[in-house]
Formats: sequence, structure tokens, C-alpha cells
Amino acid sequence: LGGLTAPEVDELLYPRAVSASLRELLQLLGERVARYVGIDLRRYGVGRGDRLASDHPIVHVAQEVADIFKLGEVEVYVSRTQPTVAVAEPSSPIALILGESLVKADRPQQARFLAGRALQLLSSGLAVPSRMEPRDFGLLVAGLIRPFQPYFTVPGRESPAIQEEIDHQKRLVPGNMHQSLAPFAVGVAGASFDFKKVSAAITEAGHRAGLLVCGSATTAVQALLVMGGYPDIQSALRDPAILHLVRFAVSEEYAVIRAALES
Repeated sequence: LGGLTAPEVDELLYPRAVSASLRELLQLLGERVARYVGIDLRRYGVGRGDRLASDHPIVHVAQEVADIFKLGEVEVYVSRTQPTVAVAEPSSPIALILGESLVKADRPQQARFLAGRALQLLSSGLAVPSRMEPRDFGLLVAGLIRPFQPYFTVPGRESPAIQEEIDHQKRLVPGNMHQSLAPFAVGVAGASFDFKKVSAAITEAGHRAGLLVCGSATTAVQALLVMGGYPDIQSALRDPAILHLVRFAVSEEYAVIRAALES
């Protein structure tokens, strides 16, 4: 599954709303955005005492998935205060935080889905943006793009708020990165930017990656049922993200990616 990191796979994995320019921009700024937004495992109610032992089956699965994305060591934490959370934080080592309702040692495929979902986003520099509120994410992007394209706007975000964000971001983008970032910033500015759609599409890409890693649509949907607190599949399919994943599982795009990964 090492091919999951190939650029051509990303083109099929990510919905159109998440443009290649935006992905490149956020990947280049991944570590800086993480520091700017903040990494704090305490937000999930976890500490060293909640870390799984290195020989735990879930940790073995998580490390296998991390190796697919060439991410290095990963530690797994169990959150009891957020029992359905499943996120990765770009700490050192990488932290995968799973809610206690999702930690099932006898369900390795579910663990593969959850780890694949979270770690693919992390490898693309999108783990932190994926956990931000959509409006905050929109403001972050506007602050990054506006210095390159002064007339760039984000619907629903007023110019004073964007200017305040730019002021806060002054140390986020160093001068020596401006030249390398400029083409991608211009690319983002050249298309309409709906932060709600983009945020939802990033989540959707994570689900798709998890499905590709675990190889079972049934497992993926069952995990999302637990995460969303849905009592049954009928109610779960009212969630656009789950419905889109089910459609992706029977799509030509999925078949093409699977064939590429297996060849």
C-alpha cells in the first residue's frame, strides 16, 4: 500500500474542492501551521497514563499504517473523555488518539481504518486543518493567501477578521518561503473557496484513505457509525460524509486506486 503516498493517488483520493494547490500549500506549511494552531494532547483528556503499551495489538496496527505513509514512530492514546474521537497529532513521536469506544483489540481492520483515516491526513499536512472548525479553517487560509493575492476573499469572513488573522500570522510564513509558496497561493486564489465544502471534503478524503487501508467498506461504515453515534445504517446514511464514502466504495475511482495499489 506504499502507493497511497503517490501524487496521482492523491488526485483521486481528494474531492475536487480540495485543490492540488491547497494541498501543496498546507503540506509545505504543515509543521508551522501545527505550531501556530497548537498541539496539546490534553484537549482530548489524555496524558502518559493513557498511552497504550508498545506491544498492544492496536499499536502494532497503527505502526504498520504509519509505515505505509513513511511517518516514523507513532504512539496511541485512549481518550475516555472523548470516547469516539479518532485523530492524529503531529507531535514527536506522532500521537494517534482513539476514543475508548473505538479501541477494540479484536477488531484490527477497524483499527486500520481509523489509523489510515487519521495518518493519511497527517502525512498530507491536513491533520490540524481537519480538526479545526470550518470558519476558523477558512480564516486561516484567508490569512495565508491574502498577502499573495490582496483581493482574495472567503465568503462569510469579513475583511477586518482576515486582517487580524494576517497580523497574527506574521511569524507563520518566513520571508524565505514566499517564493516557493507563491504559485500555490495564486492557485488557491484562482478558484472559489467555500471553507465549509473544503473542510467537509478533507474529512471525506480521510474516510477514503481509511477505506483503502482497511479494504472493507463494511468495517469503515461500522466504525463511522460508532463515531457518529448512529443507531443503524439507515440513520448513518443521512450523514453526507458516510453516504459519500459508500458511493466511493462502489465507484470507478476506488476501483482504479485499488488496481494501482495491487499492481
